[in-house]
Order: sequence, then C-alpha cells, then structure tokens
Amino acid sequence: MRYAHTIHEDAIQSLFALPLSERRKLLNECEVLARSPFAEPDYVRAEADGRPMSHVIRGNHAIAYWVDHSAKLIFITRIDLAD
Repeated sequence: MRYAHTIHEDAIQSLFALPLSERRKLLNECEVLARSPFAEPDYVRAEADGRPMSHVIRGNHAIAYWVDHSAKLIFITRIDLAD
C-alpha cells in the first residue's frame, strides 16, 4: 500500500504565502516524500516535545516531516525558508 501525506496548518499557511509556481513545486515535493517514505532526510532535529523531525531541503525551502510507518502516513508539519 502506498503512503499518503497530510499537511499541517502551519505548512499550509506557508504554502499559501508563496507564488503559485513555487507552491506547486513544494506540493510536488510532498508527493515525492509520500512515494519515498524510507528515503534519508537531509537532517533530523528533535522538536520541543522530543520527537525527531526529518527535514529535506528543496530549493529555498526546508520541509519538516515525520513518518508513521504503521499508518503509512507522512506528516508534513512545516515548510520554512532554508537556512
């Protein structure tokens, strides 16, 4: 079964602040994450609650996410400008 993805409200707000072409590119990258749930992230950082959050850099943006393998779901929590 294929993994699905869900985009948190914070990430949605970041997406809607972008021009349409950039938004489409990042949404496509979210689909790529769902098709490759075992791919290595660019880096991992622990959140305030201790959860390890994976990050991938795509263009000028960092996509933060975590994977629930039992539910086959990618949780995209934030999309920020890359440092």
